[in-house]
Amino acid sequence: MGKTSAAVKNKYNDKNYDRIALSVPKGDKDKYKAEAEKRNMSLNEFIRFCVEKEMWYTYKTIIYFQRGLFYEMS
Repeated sequence: MGKTSAAVKNKYNDKNYDRIALSVPKGDKDKYKAEAEKRNMSLNEFIRFCVEKEMWYTYKTIIYFQRGLFYEMS
C-alpha cells in the first residue's frame, strides 16, 4: 500500500527543513501574528525575517533572501 499524502509531506519536510521550537509569553504569539499579517507574511516568514534582520545589523553582513535560502555576501 502507498504512503499517505501526509506521510510523503512529512518525509520531505524532515529531509529539507530543520525545526526550531519557540516559546513566548502568553499573548505574544497573537501580537507577532498580527504584525506578520500587516506585512502580508506568515508568522514563520515574519520570525525568519526578524532573525535575519537582527543578524544583518549585529554582524554587518549582507544576507539575501531568495526562495527560502540565505546567501551571504562579503
